[in-house]
Amino acid sequence: MSLEEQVTALQRQVDELQAGEAIRYTMAQYARCIDENRLDELQELFTEDATVQNLPWNQKPAEGRAMAMKAFRNYRQTFEHPRRYITNIQIRVHGDTADADACWSVTQAYQGQAWYGSGTYEWGFRKEGGQWKICRFVIKIEIMTTLAEGWGAPDGPISSLPRRS
Repeated sequence: MSLEEQVTALQRQVDELQAGEAIRYTMAQYARCIDENRLDELQELFTEDATVQNLPWNQKPAEGRAMAMKAFRNYRQTFEHPRRYITNIQIRVHGDTADADACWSVTQAYQGQAWYGSGTYEWGFRKEGGQWKICRFVIKIEIMTTLAEGWGAPDGPISSLPRRS
């Protein structure tokens, strides 16, 4: 391999590493913004044409940033004091697009009861104006229940979506 080919290969690797770190940062910003109710900042992380789906609660995805933000506002009006944790992140970069998978868990409250949830995220990202933004987001709930109902069952109980007061 020539020196020029080596430099080109190294530059490609550096670009992919930088993209991965920028995408991890976007994921972390998502978690902080939704948990801290910073919805104005949250909307800036999404593309105008983003889709957001929350399975099994919503079978049809919210299409467009405005509808996605409505879903996030509804979530924040329902649950209090959320803290989410994102782990096992796998990112695949394809030029100016990327996709990623991760596991998540969240502790939160609803009407004075402690709730725990966990599941997986499927993300799609697109680089716009030098920033990696979320263009597709699928939240798959495996467990979402109260402490009283328990969350250690192998089948993972999923309670009905609580209604806002």
